[in-house]
Amino acid sequence: MRNSIDRFLKAVQEYLQKAFTERVKAINEENPDIHLPDIALWQYGYSGVLSGLSHYPGCIVFINGRTLKDPYTTEFSLVIGIGITADSPDYLDQLGQLWEDILEDSIRSDWSLGGACLDTDIGANFQTDSVNNVYLIQVQLACQVDIGGFVYADAETDKDTEGKGAILPMPEVSGSEGAVSDGEGDGVLPALRDADDAGEEGIGTEETSIQLEDKEE
Repeated sequence: MRNSIDRFLKAVQEYLQKAFTERVKAINEENPDIHLPDIALWQYGYSGVLSGLSHYPGCIVFINGRTLKDPYTTEFSLVIGIGITADSPDYLDQLGQLWEDILEDSIRSDWSLGGACLDTDIGANFQTDSVNNVYLIQVQLACQVDIGGFVYADAETDKDTEGKGAILPMPEVSGSEGAVSDGEGDGVLPALRDADDAGEEGIGTEETSIQLEDKEE
């Protein structure tokens, strides 16, 4: 039986995979000269953070904390990190800015992240940086998950899931309580390392290590 964080992260990743692919396809059809690449590597959980990105573009999602909001709702502090590389600085900036828009639009279009949670607080905190020819994007979200209300249906209790489990539709929840507290999620991407073979499925060919330095206010 999967734990609540594992189930939540898998649901978030499934939503992002579909949302990203649709937006990448639309951008490339409208602007064929851009050649915007889709995510080549997906990882989730702290194991993904520690192993780092070996292919670009890459995306990591993980939880860096939780808060018990009420007897039925847990607030997960969700962090989404994307790394992009390219052969030229100008092209890298273009790709990075496009991926910022893709990530923002994917969140704005569905605050439940495809039904993975009840709602997310509107005050999402985006950070960007460029290190060693890698454009880094990091966003931090507070996601309300109805653990006590049986948001997730396990395969053992749902015969229609064919052994894979399912996510039940959830009611909309109005109102937000602000962004994730300052300081949570800092230093998410510094732990990414062993970034080799970037040229196999990504764009760039240089070996890189990702480090998102804390920026002074």
